[in-house]
Amino acid sequence: MRVVGIGGSTRESSSTELLIRSVLRVAEEQGAETRLFAGPALILPPYEPHRPLPRRARALIEAVRGADALVFGSPGYHGTLSGLVKNALDYLEELSGDERPYVDGLPVACVVTASGWQAAVNTLRALRETVHALRGWPTPLGLAVNVAGGLTDPETGAFRDPRLEEQARAVATQLLGFARSAADAATGVNGADAAALVAEQLRRAIAVGRFGPGARVPSARAIAEQLGVTAETARQGIDRLVDARVLVRSGGSTAVASGVFERDAQAGERGLAEFLELLEVREALETAAARLAAERRSEEDVSVLRGALARVHESRRERGAAAVARFAQADGALHAALAAAARNGHLERAIADARARMFLPIGAVFAQIAPRADDQHDAIVEAIEARDPDAAEAAMRAHLDATRADVRQLVTWQEPVPA
Repeated sequence: MRVVGIGGSTRESSSTELLIRSVLRVAEEQGAETRLFAGPALILPPYEPHRPLPRRARALIEAVRGADALVFGSPGYHGTLSGLVKNALDYLEELSGDERPYVDGLPVACVVTASGWQAAVNTLRALRETVHALRGWPTPLGLAVNVAGGLTDPETGAFRDPRLEEQARAVATQLLGFARSAADAATGVNGADAAALVAEQLRRAIAVGRFGPGARVPSARAIAEQLGVTAETARQGIDRLVDARVLVRSGGSTAVASGVFERDAQAGERGLAEFLELLEVREALETAAARLAAERRSEEDVSVLRGALARVHESRRERGAAAVARFAQADGALHAALAAAARNGHLERAIADARARMFLPIGAVFAQIAPRADDQHDAIVEAIEARDPDAAEAAMRAHLDATRADVRQLVTWQEPVPA
């Protein structure tokens, strides 16, 4: 599933760009590949039919041509779309002669920021009308945000309005649900295949720390609505993970198992070997990302990193099974912020995928936090803030070396203890 985001302004990490990124981040958590065209990628000459296309325009057009879903975002300028975004969307005229003209039949999420509610709402309406003109389907849920007081907290980097995270998640979930329904109808995915996809998405959510040990997972009906499948298919996907001892049922609810959830005792060595291979992939990717982040980071990136780092330290001091989940979530957010600061969408997606997959071979959840799980985080962030790429790379390598050593000690390959 490929999701392409288009929008923002020429300002680095603008409010609109951050809002689009939040929707794309949720899409990635749910298994989608994403690509964002924002900032410099939108600086194009005024569109004129039949003129040679600049390189940036060709990249934009080809990405949309291969997309399964789209996210359009614009700041509100004088109550409507910015000229920058409108011009970028005008280039989609080049798709008029395709077998699928324009964005015909594609679900499109619309997000808008503006300094005032009237401008935000009017711009969202205009953006929806543009999607209709391009023959797309705007999702019922859209985001219109008044940023007169600022979108994010400068200290933590988090949205000032805590509801925005869930709203972005709802928009992304709806977008992917429609896209998957269309894809299933086109390809004839059978129930067994769809159940396997449900199981894989739940595994990913556990692997990246969204659901910790003992945490209840959503009901089959809620999962069905999120992923655009039937409730029966969602139940079959949950059943697969119960059979694999990833999930346990208790008192009418389903929760994540505690401890390492590897069922097959013979899979221990094989699972650890796969984990270590994926850690090598992470090392190659994240050391490169740390270097780039040190070279390219903005002041807003540093603010986000500092906030994420504080949450990691706070969760590290907690105790109990729930603390493991909170640490995993905070750690994942920090590494995602590090990858985002590198300003390379392909690298960011590859890192997210490697992190999501890394714990699947050995079980996503441990009964304790690794002793050195927080080592070198401060050094990494400090090197990026100091714009020292050599130090950032070295600190990231040391951090992953500690992870490698600790996991060898923590993996016991025992049956999970019921939650």
